[in-house]
Amino acid sequence: MCFLAAPFRFVDLGYSDYIGDERKAFIEPIKGQSLQNFFITRRKGPVQFLVSEIPHLITKDFRNEYAQRFPFAVISVFSVAMFYLMVKKLSGDGLAAFISSLLYLVNGFIVGFGRIAQYQNLNLLFNFLSIYFYTDLLYKEKKLIRSTLLGTFFFCLSVLSHWDTVFIIPVVSYIFIRFIFNKAHTKYYKIRILLLNFVLGCLLLLPFLIPYLFAFTGLSDNQEYFGRRVDMGIRNLGMYVELIRLYNPFYTLEFVSIAALFGILRFKKALPYILWFTFSFLVFIFFVRKPGTHIYNFVLPAIVLAGLGISVLINLFPKWTKVLPAILLLPPIAFLGYQSYFIFVDHTKEYPWEQKVYFEELRTKYPNNNYVKILPGLVTPKYTREQKLPLFGFPHYRHWDEINAYVNSRNAETGEDYGYITNEDKTISEWYMDAKYRITKGFYIIVIKRPVNFVKASTFPQFSKKTEETRLMNNGDWVVRIYKVNKDATKKRIVE
Repeated sequence: MCFLAAPFRFVDLGYSDYIGDERKAFIEPIKGQSLQNFFITRRKGPVQFLVSEIPHLITKDFRNEYAQRFPFAVISVFSVAMFYLMVKKLSGDGLAAFISSLLYLVNGFIVGFGRIAQYQNLNLLFNFLSIYFYTDLLYKEKKLIRSTLLGTFFFCLSVLSHWDTVFIIPVVSYIFIRFIFNKAHTKYYKIRILLLNFVLGCLLLLPFLIPYLFAFTGLSDNQEYFGRRVDMGIRNLGMYVELIRLYNPFYTLEFVSIAALFGILRFKKALPYILWFTFSFLVFIFFVRKPGTHIYNFVLPAIVLAGLGISVLINLFPKWTKVLPAILLLPPIAFLGYQSYFIFVDHTKEYPWEQKVYFEELRTKYPNNNYVKILPGLVTPKYTREQKLPLFGFPHYRHWDEINAYVNSRNAETGEDYGYITNEDKTISEWYMDAKYRITKGFYIIVIKRPVNFVKASTFPQFSKKTEETRLMNNGDWVVRIYKVNKDATKKRIVE
C-alpha cells in the first residue's frame, strides 16, 4: 500500500509555490513574541508547527517547499497503511480493508493533503492509530490498559494537531460502550481503564488547552474566524457535491456512493462507520457555514462503507474470490488513480486554473466520411474566481522565489528601494517578497497569468509609463511579467 501511495505524494512534491494555509503552518513568531504565546494564539494545535520545524532545522529555509512538505508526505503514506490496519481490525474483514485502502490512497482529498505541509495528514494518521488501539477493547482480554493508553495518546496528538478529531468520537464512543457492556470484564477493571485514560488525556491536553482557551477569549480575530465557520442552519448540499467534484472530477462520487449503499447492508460490520458518517455529515449540514475541505471527515467512513460493499459483491461468488477482486477492482482503481495523478502530480497544465483533457472522445469514421462518437471525452470542469473554493495540493508554480530575487537584485544594483504590486493574492506575494507592497515612489508590477485567486492577468493600463523588464516561463508559456514604474511616473490608485 505504501509503495502504491508514494508516487502520488513524492513526485514533483516541491513544484508548487505555497498556496492556501501552508505558510501558516510554520513557526514564525512576530518580533518580540514568545514561542508559548505563538502557540496559544494559533487557530490550531501545536503539532503541525513542530513537524514543520523538523526540516527547517536542517535547511534553515522555509522557502524549500520540497523539504517542508516531505515529512507530511511521509506521514500521508503511513496513514494509508494505518487506514488498512484500522479497517481490518475494526471490521474483521481483510478484503474490505484492502479495497477501502485502495480507494483511500487514490482519493483526491487524500492525495491533495499528502502534497502540502499542513495538519490534515497528522489528523488522519493519529485518528487511525487511536481507533486501531482502542479496538483492542472489542477483541482482546488482556493488556487492555496498554492498548487504551496508546489509543488515548494518539487521540490527544490528533487533538493537538487540529480540532477535526471530534469527528471520530462516534467510533470511539461505539467501542467504549460495547466494552462497558461486555460482561467478560469486571466492573473494577472497566472503571480502572476509564479513569487511567481520563487522567492521561487530562495530562496531555490540559497544559495546552487551558492557556489556549484563556487566550482565545481575548483574540477577536480567532473568534471572528470561528464565527465565520460555525453557525446554525441547513446548508446547500450542492456545495458539498461541488467540493467533492473539484478534488475528484470524474465518477468518484457516483462509484463510492453506490458501493457504500451495498456496504450499509452489512449493518453489524458497518455500524461504526455509519455512526461516523452520520455524525460528521449532520454536523456539516446543520452547524458548519464554511466547510472547506474539512468535508473529508465524512468522506472517510463513506470510503470504508464502499469497501465493505464491494467485498459483499465479491463474496457472492466464492469460487471466483481469487480472481474476481482483480477483475472488479483493477479498472476503477486504475481509472481513479490515474485521475488523481493527472490532476495533482502532472503539471503540463495546472488544474483547476486550466482545464485538462483526461482523454479525448472516441470516434469512428464511416465510409461516407461521417464521424460517430463512441465514447465521450472527459474534460475537467472550469472554475472561476467567484466560486472561492479551497485549493490544497494542486500544482501551481509562479516563480515567486525568482521574482523576489530579481527585484532584490535590481534594487541592489540601482541603490533604490522599489516596492511592488501584483494581481496575485497579497497574502502569497507578501510571504515571498522582501520588497514592500506599495505604489508610492517607484515600484514593480508583477503580472501573474492564472493566479491562485483567479484574478485575470492585467498589464495595469492605468500606469502608462511602465517598461517590461523580464518574463518567466512555464512549459514555453509566460506566466509572469515584471514591469517597472519609475518614481517620476504618474501615480494612480489601482482598481482591479
